[in-house]
Amino acid sequence: MGSLSPGVRVVVPGRSDLAGDFRGRDQVAGHLLRLVATVSDTIEALKWEDVMEGDQHVAALLVVHAQRPGHVYQGRHLYLLSFDPDDRIAEIHLFPEDQGAFDRFLAG
Repeated sequence: MGSLSPGVRVVVPGRSDLAGDFRGRDQVAGHLLRLVATVSDTIEALKWEDVMEGDQHVAALLVVHAQRPGHVYQGRHLYLLSFDPDDRIAEIHLFPEDQGAFDRFLAG
């Protein structure tokens, strides 16, 4: 958690229970724990397709694979990260390639 700014913000779009605007290290940690519990520790980045780095932002495009009982998900996600003056992550915005498919998978 040391790489996260104390006021870190994570924005997850969609209509699932895991969608929302999470602020602060405690909310972000809670969100990540719920995500891992939902996908039974099966989520993995299969392939980093591209990374673009600027002075204050990083954009990363990757293929994500996850499973839960009776459901499999694979899709491309864009992650946009911004950093605070101490080079800690200040914000993360997630952009799934197919929001509907991602929501259906998370809804199970």
